[in-house]
Amino acid sequence: MIAKILITGGSGFIGTNLIELFISKGYDFVNIDKSPPLNSRHSTFWRKVDILDVQELQSVFNEYEPNIVIHLAAKTDTVGLSIDYYIDNTKGTENLIEVIQKTSSVERVVITSTQYVFFPKFYNFPKNDTDYNTHTVYGDSKVITEELTRSSNLHCAWTIIRPTNVWGPWHIRYSNQLLKYIKSRKYVHPGFGQVKKSYGYVKSVTCQIEGIINADISLINGETYYVGDYPKDSYEWANEFSLKMGNKKILRVPKMALRMLALFGDLIIILGFSFPLDSKRFKNMVTEYLAPMKKTIDLFGTVPSSFEENVNETIEWLKNDGSKYTSTNYK
Repeated sequence: MIAKILITGGSGFIGTNLIELFISKGYDFVNIDKSPPLNSRHSTFWRKVDILDVQELQSVFNEYEPNIVIHLAAKTDTVGLSIDYYIDNTKGTENLIEVIQKTSSVERVVITSTQYVFFPKFYNFPKNDTDYNTHTVYGDSKVITEELTRSSNLHCAWTIIRPTNVWGPWHIRYSNQLLKYIKSRKYVHPGFGQVKKSYGYVKSVTCQIEGIINADISLINGETYYVGDYPKDSYEWANEFSLKMGNKKILRVPKMALRMLALFGDLIIILGFSFPLDSKRFKNMVTEYLAPMKKTIDLFGTVPSSFEENVNETIEWLKNDGSKYTSTNYK
């Protein structure tokens, strides 16, 4: 029997890439999302459903009778200052679990969290799956997502995934923020040493999700997996984009100079104006953020293409399908 897969939030960044993979592999799936797909070619797989409407959610489960649920739907930015801002992550997940409990066809579910449930302390990796240390309200909301999953006594197998710093085609925020600054030569790098971060090319993430839904139950039930690639130096990551875009190497500047510029940015933002750098962004630039990737990669691998090939693929997307989502000319 071919499994029937229901994806929540498949219209977004990771979901768009996951659907591309599923189409290429011939999976039977449906995408439920309150927003239309980023990729218009995916419209035939889309059902407009808001996970905050539990009756609407139950109706589509009753109709489709999925065997596998991949829960991607979420508010994923980090600008929210109250937990209510992230109601999709909290109440939305609660609704989904309620509906899954009433749907006997569901055999396994993948719940998406984030690496932001654990910010490095005096040690880099969490000691266990419930060792939390958040630094954003978004991270708080995903702790609630995880706690709801762990405490729900689901009748099916469940797995929590924690995406790292995911990048690649169909990432709209990146095309209008970091990559925009790199392309326009306005990005400079703080300091002269390494700052490693756990990046994840989006096709590595979708490869790992596919591995999880096809794995033996004993490997995935009740487990938490970070999804992405092994860490990379942030300068190396940004510089590769700069060079592939036809620019020179990214300029490195002393940390103190950028720290002062960030403090100036704080003042400008308080006055109601926009500025590309503030203290929060500066701290993110100079702080290592690593994730324990070995367990995931040993079991489920990564996309077979190289980092350089992945950068090229992302830039090609920016020049073509991505051009409609940004005012920056990447050609």
